[in-house]
Amino acid sequence: MDWEKAKNIIITLFLILNIFLFYNLVQEKWSPAVSKEQISSAENILKDKGIKLNTKIPTISGNFPKLTFQGIPEFDLKKVTSKLLGTDKYANSDSNLLINGDKQISIENKYTFLYTNKSPQGDISLDNNKEIEKYLMKFLSEAGFSTDGLVLDSLDRQPDSVTVTYVQKKGDYKLFDNSIEAVVTKSGISQLKCCLQTPSKKNNDESIMPAYKVLLKNMEQLNGVVISSIDLGYTISESNDGMTGYTERLYWRVEIMDGKPLDYDAVTGEPKKE
Repeated sequence: MDWEKAKNIIITLFLILNIFLFYNLVQEKWSPAVSKEQISSAENILKDKGIKLNTKIPTISGNFPKLTFQGIPEFDLKKVTSKLLGTDKYANSDSNLLINGDKQISIENKYTFLYTNKSPQGDISLDNNKEIEKYLMKFLSEAGFSTDGLVLDSLDRQPDSVTVTYVQKKGDYKLFDNSIEAVVTKSGISQLKCCLQTPSKKNNDESIMPAYKVLLKNMEQLNGVVISSIDLGYTISESNDGMTGYTERLYWRVEIMDGKPLDYDAVTGEPKKE
């Protein structure tokens, strides 16, 4: 056997392999989107694992910024509380609990509160989603909220009410923790939870993990589930336990049929800690 020739062939093969691996690393780092082949392969693997997809896997990849907040509300708290309670007697109050008859507001901070009304006055058809949304948008606008950046996130039906959740959207992505959740009954809104603050600046970009890789990494947790949607958006990092001056980073939110949504860190692919 010609060992010198064999050695040269082996060296050549190693060089070709290294060039191939380097090319794939570069493509993965700089390509603006994931390939159809990668998505198709991931779908087959997930299917074999018993994970059903009722949605398309997003092909987003690249570098994205984190967002920083400094506790600046997206609304005028005094104006909103006065409108919701139907009185301005608490306009200059420092109390965290405001009550006017059957209406009550519990204030957590200047951009987070819970409003309840034991006797809402209205006539709403709970069978018509568009009517519910139209009524809710009008209610929020009249209460002093800006509704321009709010988008529907979920609509859950109970026997006697519908819980509607709106989240704020900045550019292409949702801010999952910037939200308004309203419980709508036939008589009107019985409860409204609000947490809306303004992003103050963007931090350095981070390279995110594509959705298909996150799904493959967490197959054991997702085993046997039906995935109804996959969204990329901002939520509070588990390292931030304060609401003022915190940083939001991107998470993949995986909606599960008949289950709670699952959030995965878009940088590490790890599940969000409760």
